[in-house]
Amino acid sequence: MTTPADTARRAILGIPYDPGKKPERHLLVQAFEEQSIVAGAANTGSIVKDTKANLDLVTAAAVGQMAWVVSDSTAANNGIYENTGTSSATVWTRRTDIPQGTIPVTDLGAGTANAIVATTGLPVPAAFKALFVMSPFEANTDAVTIALNGGAAKPLKTNSGGDLEAGYLTAAGLVAFVDDGTSYRLMSDVASAAIQAAAEAAEAAAEAARDKAELWADEAENVPVEGAQYSAKHHALKSAASATASAASAAAAVQMSETLPRADRATIKALNTATYTVAYLTAADVQGFYDWDATLPIALHQSDPSETDYIAPNPAADGAWVRRQSIDPADCAAFVPAKRKINLNTGTTTFLFLGDSTYDGSTEPPRLFANFLALLYPTHTVNIYYSDGTSYGSATVIQTGTGSAIIDVYVAAVTGYRLSQWMGSRFAHAIEALTPDLIIISTGLNISGLNSRGISRALHIEAIQQILVQKPGTPIAFHLPNPLRTSDNMINTVAGIRDACAWMPGLTIIDGYSPYIATGKPLAWYADSTHPNSVGIGVLMRLLKRMWIAAGAILPPPRAFDSWLADRAKFNILYNGDFAAFASALPDSWGSEGGTGTASKDTVDHFTGKTYSLKIDSTAAKYVRQILDATQLAFVKGKVLSLAARLKATSGGDASTGRVFIQTDGTGAVSTSTVDIFYSLDGYCWKFIDNIRCPADATYFRVFLYGSAGAGASIANFDEVILYVGDGRPREARPV
Repeated sequence: MTTPADTARRAILGIPYDPGKKPERHLLVQAFEEQSIVAGAANTGSIVKDTKANLDLVTAAAVGQMAWVVSDSTAANNGIYENTGTSSATVWTRRTDIPQGTIPVTDLGAGTANAIVATTGLPVPAAFKALFVMSPFEANTDAVTIALNGGAAKPLKTNSGGDLEAGYLTAAGLVAFVDDGTSYRLMSDVASAAIQAAAEAAEAAAEAARDKAELWADEAENVPVEGAQYSAKHHALKSAASATASAASAAAAVQMSETLPRADRATIKALNTATYTVAYLTAADVQGFYDWDATLPIALHQSDPSETDYIAPNPAADGAWVRRQSIDPADCAAFVPAKRKINLNTGTTTFLFLGDSTYDGSTEPPRLFANFLALLYPTHTVNIYYSDGTSYGSATVIQTGTGSAIIDVYVAAVTGYRLSQWMGSRFAHAIEALTPDLIIISTGLNISGLNSRGISRALHIEAIQQILVQKPGTPIAFHLPNPLRTSDNMINTVAGIRDACAWMPGLTIIDGYSPYIATGKPLAWYADSTHPNSVGIGVLMRLLKRMWIAAGAILPPPRAFDSWLADRAKFNILYNGDFAAFASALPDSWGSEGGTGTASKDTVDHFTGKTYSLKIDSTAAKYVRQILDATQLAFVKGKVLSLAARLKATSGGDASTGRVFIQTDGTGAVSTSTVDIFYSLDGYCWKFIDNIRCPADATYFRVFLYGSAGAGASIANFDEVILYVGDGRPREARPV
């Protein structure tokens, strides 16, 4: 039997003796752990044996006598046993694991830097039962997994649950971690050198900012701090000199107060800007504070002919009174990448507007925004393209720039269209063929009257997900449309869009809805009961321009669905979710029950790049389903799941054509489906069910694919179905 002393000798002296041996820290830890086990057993009056075979040689012991097996080469044999036989014919029955506080892990480089294969001298207990200590053989270069004693590999995560960055583990360093059931979690984050470097960099930046702040405050008069900008002291001295030189300095000081009102635009234009730099207007349509900016470009104030945001004394010269804004740059994050790209003054910046009749004309927001960009950026050629629902027409050139940079504005907007209608066959030309730097969406008017904000949320999340599936990382902004003039039918539609934006990270809202509500939906803003007139459009355009100007350094977070899409086989919990095995009337692992109709392999109507689809032809409610087996069910219990299905709902069916449905039992049983399409789709699109939790006590989990869930005749073609772990937001899926 190997004793703790033997282990300590091997760690310090070597067995056989090695005079040049360096102490092995992990063996020293193991020696103390073995001593702790022996002491623990002795304290309880137990028999201690090294192997189960040696314990079985003990044939005489009191009934109920406890015994410990501590170093059997078969890890499962180690544990605490009880004599359940008689005093003269013992039967040693294993009762539990040996209490283990710390387990040394030996990494001798059997695996790789990122896929560690290691061993332990003690059996590996259940989750949260022990602390593991390991000295890595080499530094990692990417995310890390650990396989112990030939078992399945589990990811090694930081204390906060993230993947390890390159160099996080160092050769011969020490790390401590626990098994949380699905991964190994570090007890503390170990990248102290990186943290210290980051802290030092932050300190240096703070000191530089402090020094610059001192210059902004106290740099001498006429000495620029940065470019042509001067310190507060400079401006104070200039103001004092100007006030002293003025014969009416006392009166000027009063008039320069922000509380002194000016009646109208003409009054503020007449002010002497050498004396007055702040004004307050009382006219109802422009009420608020204005600041004088002598450097404001002509193009910018000419882009505001109503003189709401910019009031220029001389329309043909730089300089204007600028209305103070209350827009937070963080609320304009989606605009930042496109704005940065334009400011580089090279290449092509692409905008895409998705919409309906509120976007499809020369006096609508997309064209007006393109005109605005042309005024702001005279070096850029500005083109606009309109889709008729089939393809984009030729470019209308708004401006030929003085340089080589280009701004392309694409408008996919057709009267009567809903957002989902751009997700079928129109998706390829309208969205997929482009590389947008910003997508602005407005299609809410044609789904007014929804009886649930949840339906609106689902419709818009599905569209966002489909776009990001094909265009990961693309900034998206939602333009909330104006309310209907004579009804409140837009309430649920707008609330659902807000919910979708709150759920998905990084989306920007252009709130064209609230100004109408706040002012009582003025009749003067409407062309009819639905559409805004030029005044109403002007309200939106002022907001859109302000957001573009306010957009600064705050970027939207990255968003992509690469994980579960790039490797379906790795992430999909369903068997044969892509119907690759389809040897008979139904795909393998899928059954057909309920309703009337047929299910078959359709080699004519299928997704691009595929050779067939699953066709469900219903004369009444008809579905194909997969019931998760015991292995699948055990995996999903208690987990948050989402489902994605690519399908086509053929014309002529009812609203439930192509419905996908999930059903479980258990506490908090799930019974939910994709939102109904409401109309036929002439191409394949993604439908989603997101953020559902399978009850921990569920005894079944079923996925249904419907030709129709109603009484009408319908046809639906399914290309693939993916059930994965995650709440449906980007980068949430995890492998099976």
